[in-house]
Amino acid sequence: MTTSNSFDFNLNAQQIVEDAHSKLNVIGLGKSLTASQLSKGIRALNVIIKKKPGLIQKIWGTTRVVTALQSPTIWEDSADATKYWEAILPHTTSSDNRPTSGDQYIAYYKSTSSSGIAWASDQSAVSKSVYTVDSSIVDIENVHLILESNRQQTDLERLSRSEFNKAKKDKTIEGTPSKFYFERLNNSSNSYIHIYPSPNDLNGVIIYDAIKYPQDIDSQLNDIDFPQEWYSTLIYELAYNLSFDYPAVSAQKRQELKIEFIESQENASVLDEESGSVFFSPG
Repeated sequence: MTTSNSFDFNLNAQQIVEDAHSKLNVIGLGKSLTASQLSKGIRALNVIIKKKPGLIQKIWGTTRVVTALQSPTIWEDSADATKYWEAILPHTTSSDNRPTSGDQYIAYYKSTSSSGIAWASDQSAVSKSVYTVDSSIVDIENVHLILESNRQQTDLERLSRSEFNKAKKDKTIEGTPSKFYFERLNNSSNSYIHIYPSPNDLNGVIIYDAIKYPQDIDSQLNDIDFPQEWYSTLIYELAYNLSFDYPAVSAQKRQELKIEFIESQENASVLDEESGSVFFSPG
């Protein structure tokens, strides 16, 4: 008999939940899950997959992102059309942050000699030192800057919020960026990459590796956004988590399920780690 010559085996959410319940032996022979069991199982499965990026680094969940350096928004002074103000933070314009009449404008703008346009309300203002990151991204790594002028890759040093705020006390300093801070917001909002110092050359790109959440399960028929080697982990971990809802499941059985999902997770993790060769040569 010939082999299938296929590699696209997949499981959907309902199949994962059904297999997890079968490990618990709580569904009678020939019977199906109730609507409540299926719904609760899918909800518990969503919780499980959302915590995985925080536990291990996954090559399969990493995407290379290239973002062009952007020109900042520059407005004319509200009282003097010969003066101009450059946005240093992304925001929506309003009377509160309007240069120079708004009582909050100093937090959003710095004076510049570059010309701009007439100010308008309810407009999106962008900064050349702050870049939007999609809300699905959990974290970023390996952040680089490449300028067209020299084609050299500059590795940006990662700073914490407090370190970045200390480094960026003087918001007027410009040069070649050497540091960054990743400001992660809640799941419903985009996050931001802050770079410092503010670039004085905008002919270039920022490149980084984005670590993303697996996609949500919105339907029982949704496929799972995980490689095949993780299916066993998801089934056993879901079975373990659901076991607390069934008094008939013994403590010994629960411990066996825990051991199974931990071992399968360790095995899957080996396949999702980068490896490289080290070569030594005589000096």
